[in-house]
Amino acid sequence: MERLDHYHWPGNVRELENVIGRAMIKLNYLDSLIDEPQIEVYGTALANKEEVRQPLTFSKPLSQVLAEAEKSAILLALKECNGNRTEAARLLGISLRSLYYKLDRSRM
Repeated sequence: MERLDHYHWPGNVRELENVIGRAMIKLNYLDSLIDEPQIEVYGTALANKEEVRQPLTFSKPLSQVLAEAEKSAILLALKECNGNRTEAARLLGISLRSLYYKLDRSRM
């Protein structure tokens, strides 16, 4: 958290969503915490740079931010699995039925 907290986030919330989404994909099926190794795989800037933190601004409700993060994670999983929905669901740690529901709900 400290490393994430001190990073500048020039891409704002979308960059954070992408970093967290990619880290989630790299988690093992039974993992429940994202740790530094998952973050460092894709966000080497987090490991090597300590930038001045900018004040947070909120322009979206939390529900919208979470929906966008979920959509990003699903799209990334589908890309990593070459469109194989069964494999993407396994990677995300959700049932295939849940994946179909989420795909339909967000119209991906």
